Amino acid sequence: MNGIYLIIILVGLWNISHLVYSKSHSTNSFNRHILPTYIVFWLFVSIPLLLKLFKPTISDAYVYNLALIMSSLFIMVIPKMIESLIGRRCYSMIWIVVGSSCLFLNILNTIIAGYESVALILFSTIYTVFFIHMGYIRGSSPDSDNKETLYLKRFFIVTICFLPGIYIDISGLLNHIFPSLTFTPFLYLLMIIILIKLPESKKIEQAPIKIDHISDSFKLTNREIEIVKLILEGKSNKTMADELVISLSTIKRHVHNILTKFNVNSRFELSQKIRKLP
Repeated sequence: MNGIYLIIILVGLWNISHLVYSKSHSTNSFNRHILPTYIVFWLFVSIPLLLKLFKPTISDAYVYNLALIMSSLFIMVIPKMIESLIGRRCYSMIWIVVGSSCLFLNILNTIIAGYESVALILFSTIYTVFFIHMGYIRGSSPDSDNKETLYLKRFFIVTICFLPGIYIDISGLLNHIFPSLTFTPFLYLLMIIILIKLPESKKIEQAPIKIDHISDSFKLTNREIEIVKLILEGKSNKTMADELVISLSTIKRHVHNILTKFNVNSRFELSQKIRKLP
């Protein structure tokens, strides 16, 4: 299995290099938004595997604690990725604080013995709440025809399918039967595959939403009508700024004015309200 794991690590390095190159040579913000998550994935998968490969005498407990430390980073990067891709509020700053607390607790657990049970219970509880919250965000977000929404849909499907494998890796249930088997690298490989196979867009069958007839009711300007249409397509502020060739601050000001006119607090509430209008 070690040879397969090394191949996955090398494929991951290629994937990150490609994302960095695309981020630097493209105006599309998609790769920039997903890059931190893929870097964390690579670290989470590669460092424990490389330690076991090149330092076999290292204790399983140390590698396990190291994996927990790096898994705290997921809590910090995934909410921000979702906010950037589909414009849903995920309370990313709160999750950054929670993830940082988990990071500190797991580092403390590595340095000082005696915190293992407390750390495991607390971390498991936080991760459960995290998965439920992110699942709710994705499940309650409307489908659209853009690349960002399709990517997140596949991202969550693959993650849910691999949850049993992730739990087995963390708990070590099969270590006595298959000591060299780890499921998480294969999850990472699938994450790379769904990114490679992602089309530029995917048309999702749904009734077209026409907002021109409601522009007078809500006193929308022509520019605001354009932006509302892009919001309904799930476009992020950065993507809208790129498409309309205006500054990000201008987009944010327009979005704020639109939310105020519709008397809603978020882009999601705006989308839901417009879809319910006659």
